[in-house]
Amino acid sequence: SSPHSMMAVGTTLYVSLQNGKNYKSTDNGTTWIPILPNYYIRRFGAIGNKVFAMSINSVLFTMDNSSTEATIIPTGLTGINGFTICNSKIFAAGLTGFYSSSDEGVTWAQVTTGFTGNVSQLESTGSILVARYVNSPVAISTDGGTTWRATGLSTGILSIAKINDMLLIGDSQRVNKSIDNGVSWSVYSNVPNGWGGVATNSSGYFYGTGDSVYRSLDGGATWTESSSGIAAKLLQKIVTVDNNL
Repeated sequence: SSPHSMMAVGTTLYVSLQNGKNYKSTDNGTTWIPILPNYYIRRFGAIGNKVFAMSINSVLFTMDNSSTEATIIPTGLTGINGFTICNSKIFAAGLTGFYSSSDEGVTWAQVTTGFTGNVSQLESTGSILVARYVNSPVAISTDGGTTWRATGLSTGILSIAKINDMLLIGDSQRVNKSIDNGVSWSVYSNVPNGWGGVATNSSGYFYGTGDSVYRSLDGGATWTESSSGIAAKLLQKIVTVDNNL
């Protein structure tokens, strides 16, 4: 089954599969330990060594990075489609509104963006947060969710990354590039269409499409395929752990 969500916390790797099974690995993916049984996890996130996971039915879990036992955090949230952590603040959004928590999910406040409608996707990198509204442009915040503006993009969001001065948002058809923190956008023609994620280690930058992994050694200026040894090429997520891809 293909990964639905992947995350690395230090040297520990977390993955939720599309079949509803969830695992963690402490040996760079050699062996996997089942976690969160019977819950379909939409997204993982972390604040320090504390791991958070939001299920598709809006149940929020937390666990220590060194543990496999999880605790449910009562949130009162329902209909959550998007979940991410930005600047140690948890963001969750969906059919009933857009909310944030500054105390690790104990209390929640409504996020005011100036846009209307339901949020279908949330992604973040550093202090940059993007939200895709249904029937509205993608909104962006470059200050951790305090202020918001439209990007002019109406695309879906598979992943977001910052490479040097480039902000990249990828969907299933293209990678959109901004060099002015999301004010203006162009198609990032340096990479093939379709983008499932980006990662970096001491060997360079890597990104995954639906059928290949590519590597850049010059800060994203040029890319070459680096898929040797990958037999099943249905890549949706890509992370690094301890300089291992």
